[in-house]
Amino acid sequence: APVRVCAPGQTAPCTRFLHGVKAIAANGLSGAHSLALRRNSTVLAWGDNSVGEVGDGTTTTPRTTPVRVCAPGQAAPCSHFLHDGSAIAAGAFHSLVLRKAGTVLAWGANGQGEVGDGTTTTPRTTPVRVCAPGQTHPCTRFLHHVRAIAAGGDHNLVVVQPHRPHH
Repeated sequence: APVRVCAPGQTAPCTRFLHGVKAIAANGLSGAHSLALRRNSTVLAWGDNSVGEVGDGTTTTPRTTPVRVCAPGQAAPCSHFLHDGSAIAAGAFHSLVLRKAGTVLAWGANGQGEVGDGTTTTPRTTPVRVCAPGQTHPCTRFLHHVRAIAAGGDHNLVVVQPHRPHH
């Protein structure tokens, strides 16, 4: 039966519940985890976290209530969090967020290059910027002008609006 999702910081039995959500994403494959994008553009995650797919800087399994996703460059315990999300996507063991500025961050499993930072090793437990096409690690250019994101099992898709110079 459906149950209400606890608010961040709550433990069962919860007295406060998640609210203000404008989008959700979930993956029920091997790495079952969920994401919520709130109306204030913050990102929350919960569920399996064996390879950091929750994005809170840990690999604690499982996260039974939502936690805030860390900002890029943070390490657990994070003091800064994502606050500019416009879309979210959940892969098998990784997560993505499209930022309002049209850039993309990813975190979680990376054995197949899922996080897009030019590597195929070491899961990313906090978000990293996704490299531009043709870049290799360490990337100096990153995806931008992204309009939409999608995550598959071990891959991702983005729709990019080509940049047109003003005449």
